Amino acid sequence: MDLTGSRPGLRAFPGSPAIVCDWNNIESELIGRYSETIASLPRRLYARRTAALIERMENKILRECEAHTVCSQRERQKLLSRVPSASVHVVENGVDTAYHGDTEMERAYARWREAGHDSGEYGRRDRIVYGGSMDYHAHVDTAVYFAREIGPGVRELRPG
Repeated sequence: MDLTGSRPGLRAFPGSPAIVCDWNNIESELIGRYSETIASLPRRLYARRTAALIERMENKILRECEAHTVCSQRERQKLLSRVPSASVHVVENGVDTAYHGDTEMERAYARWREAGHDSGEYGRRDRIVYGGSMDYHAHVDTAVYFAREIGPGVRELRPG
């Protein structure tokens, strides 16, 4: 979908509103990484072509929108290396550490147990949970990487 196709219509509104693009990911980068890891030659070639087409669209969006938000300084630098005149701002992902801190987690765990939940195997607190959906290749790659490369070290440090 070419988001810039909406631009003339948006410009017709009173005050000509600014268009801000929120970059959840740099999609061309994700498809490019996928093209480097897929074993199938036809899929690799298709992914490379797709990445190039997406990058072209992204560059057009970078030139035509008034401002852009990204989650990291690395992404900001990547986009600015493509279109130096773009206005790209970092808005980092964050975690409310007070809400998700030890005190609140202990209170939530106590409420869970008071509600009569089994405190056996499922009540153990030494768990790692990955919240990414497994229908997205980057999340699958992350989970596999963790299981193969990081998990064994964690298990060695914390066998239980």
